[in-house]
Amino acid sequence: MCIKPLLTEPGIHFVGEVGPTAKARLLGEALALLNPVDWEEPFGLVMAEALACGTPVLATPRGSVPELIEQGVTGYLGDEATLAAAVAQVGSLDRRHCRAVAEARFSPARMADGYEAAYAQLLNGADPRRSTAPTSIQAYQSPHGGPSSPAPIRILRRRCEP
Repeated sequence: MCIKPLLTEPGIHFVGEVGPTAKARLLGEALALLNPVDWEEPFGLVMAEALACGTPVLATPRGSVPELIEQGVTGYLGDEATLAAAVAQVGSLDRRHCRAVAEARFSPARMADGYEAAYAQLLNGADPRRSTAPTSIQAYQSPHGGPSSPAPIRILRRRCEP
């Protein structure tokens, strides 16, 4: 379906590309991010950005999407009809929890912890691609934002404070 004819409907306007400040405002003020991907999405940065703004995500479960969105908690997954029906429920989701999940899973500190864990596995002769580390949202809610199991080799890094 082409969206161009819908742009003349009342209440619908095309915004176009925006910078990071405007994007954060748009996402933060939105009821939800509607992301009906039609391909095997490898990550979906826009979904992480929406969650960081406290905005739930409505998306089709393609590629990595089911790994990013927890059904009924940080958004809803389904086909177009399911997502249209979920619009009525999405306002009841806890936006603070969406933000907390984004901080726990996608923050720079969490990413650095993940890299450290992968490097430690390499140094210990393990293949990080075959990691048995937990991948659920709950697994990433440690006080440090990363997996709680320590690696045998400790990689030290200096944390810079802004």
